[in-house]
Amino acid sequence: MSETEPPNSGNPPPPKTSGLAAWSLVLGIASLVLLVLCSLLPLAAIAGVFCGHKALNRIKSSGGTLKGKGLAIGGLVTGYLGILLMAAIVLPSNFRAPKSAQTNECILNLRLIDSAKHQWAQEQKKTSADTPTMQDLMPYLGGPQGVLPLTCPSGGVYTIGPVGGKPTCSFPGHVPP
Repeated sequence: MSETEPPNSGNPPPPKTSGLAAWSLVLGIASLVLLVLCSLLPLAAIAGVFCGHKALNRIKSSGGTLKGKGLAIGGLVTGYLGILLMAAIVLPSNFRAPKSAQTNECILNLRLIDSAKHQWAQEQKKTSADTPTMQDLMPYLGGPQGVLPLTCPSGGVYTIGPVGGKPTCSFPGHVPP
């Protein structure tokens, strides 16, 4: 044996750290950072979780030649945390969206009714105190045949009111700005 060669003690080489475990942690942390910066969070979080599970499986089946279980678990925790945070942000906004759309549709209907009232009053030489019926307004809501009577998508009831006033909806919150 030469002096430059290290003596072989018969011990196996030390285990290497799993690259997948390291990537899992990096992607999990990146998912939390990306939550603040942009919408790429789901990609990083999902990739972090995938790498974490793959790394744990490889470490377990390596027979001690791979290490990095803590990194993989850290990647799993941060990846799943990123997914949960994204769900906490996205899901509530999706539940609010239909209500907002219904409110907007109702307000649009109220504006159409108000516009039709003013057209009716001008053509029929009515005053601001006169109140048309929905039948009176039908020609102004879509041509000679009119359109189906406008209805509140949330089940509210429209009150046309006099020409000088705004139409209203009985559903709470359906008020034009």
